[in-house]
Amino acid sequence: MNLNGSKSTISRIANKLGKQRQLGLLNSQKLKFYRPRHVRTPAVVRLITSYISKENPPTISLMAARYNISVGTAVSIIHDIIHAKCRKKRPVQRLCPGVVGKRRSGAWRMYRRLSNDKYKNYVTTDEAWFYLDGRQSVSDMYYVRSDGLPEEAGVSTHGKTQLHFVEHGSTITSRYYIEHIIEPFIKYDIPRLFPGDTQKKMILHQDNAPGHAGKGTLSCMKEKKIQVITPTE
Repeated sequence: MNLNGSKSTISRIANKLGKQRQLGLLNSQKLKFYRPRHVRTPAVVRLITSYISKENPPTISLMAARYNISVGTAVSIIHDIIHAKCRKKRPVQRLCPGVVGKRRSGAWRMYRRLSNDKYKNYVTTDEAWFYLDGRQSVSDMYYVRSDGLPEEAGVSTHGKTQLHFVEHGSTITSRYYIEHIIEPFIKYDIPRLFPGDTQKKMILHQDNAPGHAGKGTLSCMKEKKIQVITPTE
């Protein structure tokens, strides 16, 4: 006999039938076969949709307990019917001992660079993921119904740069960084933020990601006469 089910499921059904058979012998009752009630009802879907749309949505396990459904059912409703994704907020910039040591050794040099109003010459840039329906809430859970948008942006005392979108799934190599981030930055952002002779004083501050600190990127910066803080600095 071919049964399409796990051993635990078959064992659970057999045990249940055995108990019913014992009761049937005592009470002269027939065995009962029934299907579990349908839990992915439109009413439950509407309730879960309203909960995940709140500013501080509850966790999946809490919603499952509240509506007397399993966690797997709640997950399938969120993923398959509502087409949302559950994400957990994580702390950013987790510092390991090695990073702490690097920052401690470079803090004084960075302070000397920024002191006496020299910080006004800096533009700080970095990439980040943006979600169109993300929420700024105190809860550590949130649900999104769209894919994120990776973008590059920068800030300075002269203003902010444009948002430079990164193609989804792209790896930010030196070549990609130069063509899609640096060249638009040189063409549009620098003349607007540092007009005239102030362009010569502008210094680009970025992290040591491979696309930022690669030899190709640093060579391009030198060729374009853009001052940048190198990884050794």
